[in-house]
Amino acid sequence: MRTRVGALACQSSVAPELLYFLSRDDDTSVRLAVAGNRHAPREADLLLARDGEDLIRARVGEKLGQARPAELPPLTAKKQQITTEITETLAGDDATPVREAISVALKRSIDAPAHIVQQLARDIEIRVAGPILPELTVARRQRPCRHHEQRPDQGRADAIAKRRNVSAGVSEVLVNRAIASPGESSAVGDLLANGTARIGTGTMTKIIDHAPEHGEWHRPLAARPDLSSENMQRVASIPSDAIAETMSGP
Repeated sequence: MRTRVGALACQSSVAPELLYFLSRDDDTSVRLAVAGNRHAPREADLLLARDGEDLIRARVGEKLGQARPAELPPLTAKKQQITTEITETLAGDDATPVREAISVALKRSIDAPAHIVQQLARDIEIRVAGPILPELTVARRQRPCRHHEQRPDQGRADAIAKRRNVSAGVSEVLVNRAIASPGESSAVGDLLANGTARIGTGTMTKIIDHAPEHGEWHRPLAARPDLSSENMQRVASIPSDAIAETMSGP
């Protein structure tokens, strides 16, 4: 009987309400099956993200990294809010494998919440921080210490900034570190020159606030096509030949 229930929990044709009911089953194998079912409702995923079994919580994290089935409707605002709550829950989990699972799931996401990316990137465990900022892995192995003391060297930060589709969360991490550590400031220039990098509104504000002190940012900053009209005015007001030339060019 339990085997049949577990098989049912794996099926994509099962009603969401039944999958939610099965997510509360006493049998670990049944809950694990629901955790891996991409058709399970987000409410069930949130419940399982708080399950007592590490393996089940990790499976929910792994699932978030998989493509959403095409036959399912887009997530509503409420479902997206629940998804963020699930991600926050897993990113703060005490079990390293669970945090690793959500880190791997988010590494290719261009919409990963910035605060969660920062939290995972600062994790004391290499296997958790590594998927988000892979270039940090070698440095962490060479000099293990508390996560808040970690800093990539300039070359690694530059390499991260040049990756395709850098998420807004990773951009924020790079900019915050560049502001705190002048030796890493060149990464922001590379980030600004990266046309596929997503830079959030708050992060761009920080860049512009500190731009007068960093001449190497001026040309790529002035060339960013996604500057708002307000930010264009702010950038134009910075005394800089590079900015003036870039903004007045064809």
